Amino acid sequence: MPEENEAQAIPEGVDRLREVTISRLGHDGDGIAEPVAGSDIDGLCFIPYTLPGERVLARISGERGQVAEIITQSRDRVMAVCPHFGTCGGCAMQHVAMDAYVNWKTGLISRALSQHGLTTPLEPMTVAPLHSRRRAILGAKRGPHGVILGFHEPRGHRLVDIAECPILSPEIVTRLPALRELLRPLLPRFAGSTGSAKGDGGLRIVATAADNGVDVVIEGAGRSVGAAEREAIADISRSARLLRVSLDRDPIYAAAEPIIRFGSVDVVPPPGVFLQAVPDVERAMAERIVAAVRKTKGSRKKVADLFSGLGTFTFPIAAEAEVLAADSDKRALLALEQAHRRAQGVKPVTTLARDLHREPMSAKELDGFSVVVFDPPRAGASEQAERIARSKASAVVAVSCAPDSLARDLAILTAGGFKIESIAPFDQFLFSPHVEAIAILRRTR
Repeated sequence: MPEENEAQAIPEGVDRLREVTISRLGHDGDGIAEPVAGSDIDGLCFIPYTLPGERVLARISGERGQVAEIITQSRDRVMAVCPHFGTCGGCAMQHVAMDAYVNWKTGLISRALSQHGLTTPLEPMTVAPLHSRRRAILGAKRGPHGVILGFHEPRGHRLVDIAECPILSPEIVTRLPALRELLRPLLPRFAGSTGSAKGDGGLRIVATAADNGVDVVIEGAGRSVGAAEREAIADISRSARLLRVSLDRDPIYAAAEPIIRFGSVDVVPPPGVFLQAVPDVERAMAERIVAAVRKTKGSRKKVADLFSGLGTFTFPIAAEAEVLAADSDKRALLALEQAHRRAQGVKPVTTLARDLHREPMSAKELDGFSVVVFDPPRAGASEQAERIARSKASAVVAVSCAPDSLARDLAILTAGGFKIESIAPFDQFLFSPHVEAIAILRRTR
């Protein structure tokens, strides 16, 4: 059976205004209009910002549509919380009531599991609150009236200039004017008239609300930024009370080192390194992982934390057990090591720099660990899961931001003798199609 996005396309042609009924939501949150008997729509049509049960008048072109009028409105439709919604592509689901939104997101995980023969019930989803995301990746370019700073339009390349964002931390939102000023010395040299933030002379800015202030990375300016521009950036950074500003990985201004706390340990993140998006949700995830480690039997517990990054879960786990932190990002591991040397009250932590996709840890290497935690990128880690399944580990914690790859990896582990104890969903990316989950498994044979 083909995936929804692989459905037969409606024949291409001029835009057509058609009345359709939305039957369900797709993986990306678009409403799906089924073919109607006797109509010239002979395949699925995806219409953003619609809900199941709604009748809409839509302008159809190919397999996509755009709402012209909502004829019958769903009871699950609510007012968006942001004036940029529908123009800015940062959010896809602000028009959905929270109960329906949560059911849809948990359904993404349940359907992925069922496709691999897994039917474990899900625990209640932890949802990020508004104004909580600590990291924003914004596009920037020169516009006719100054610096355009924001997100791309839905499925397009045009940048939408944002004045507010109900998702981001206020620490970042209140500094949007300062970030525009920060980019002004650079954008005359890297200005593009249209298109995306990268590849047309635009820049990309990564703003992170650390525990002690805002850290900024400007990407795409290259190494040819002169002394005068650097001095101007430093002056603006000082006025805006930014912690650190870097051009790519090169810090050019630092009032203080940014601090991120994992468990009881303070870590200094290198410029642009990966972080979980929402601190409250991150802590809830860490608490769940630590509880699984604590429940595992054994007088001397050792945990392998694979794809560890900066130590997001390493240090909370280290309050309970010895940890091996393995990752391909050497900058992240160095920051982790430095933080561990300063830390008090945690058990030993060692590190391993390795690309776990190209060279997964073997079953023999994992035999000495009672618990294996792995948190791979979206593609998952099927080869690593196979080796975990052949190891002597008694428990596994699988953390994932992609339901399809999570379900595949869990199927590998269950075939290798593990049983799923629980699966809990976490929503760090509010109003987006992305959802995370933590699965805890115990060995049965």
